[in-house]
Amino acid sequence: IDVLRSAPEFMQQRSKRYSVVVLMAVFFGEMAYLRAGWSLLGAVIALQAWFFLAIAVIDLEHRRVLNWMLIPSLPLILICNWLVGLPTFRSALFGGLFGFGVFLLLAIIWRGGMGMGDVKLAGVIGLATGLSGALIAMLVSFYAGGIVALVILIRSRKRGQTMAYAPYLALGAWVAFFWGKEILQLYRAIG
Repeated sequence: IDVLRSAPEFMQQRSKRYSVVVLMAVFFGEMAYLRAGWSLLGAVIALQAWFFLAIAVIDLEHRRVLNWMLIPSLPLILICNWLVGLPTFRSALFGGLFGFGVFLLLAIIWRGGMGMGDVKLAGVIGLATGLSGALIAMLVSFYAGGIVALVILIRSRKRGQTMAYAPYLALGAWVAFFWGKEILQLYRAIG
């Protein structure tokens, strides 16, 4: 009977999550359109943003970054990027190696603090965004994830608490996709 009483509440929560995901997907589609118009580049940006949205939602709900999603995405991302010419193959390769390498180093140094799914996801994000995009994505994910981790630590005061990290990596990818060019221009103007 308790299960039946909690069913409407569960459905209401699920409906809210679904609505948020749909709104985010529409937002990313609109951002891709604003970035590149009705073009192949706009479609590629939207598809990659939606892919990282799916990864983030699955990690939030199940605490897993799925290999069966990441591994097939590698050639698809390379082909899509080749078709639109952004990023270049060299930049994508270095971005993928950078993202994977940085997170692999973190996983080795901080045992249990970073899952291998996050390591692979960082590599895929680097492949999708290129080296300059990977730098932006990793910095955004470090700051956003660090702030949330600090809040969790202060609120729970328990050591060993974990959190899903893929959403912060995805946030970094979205920032790189939609505002990366402007961030790099601002950095060059300041520096």
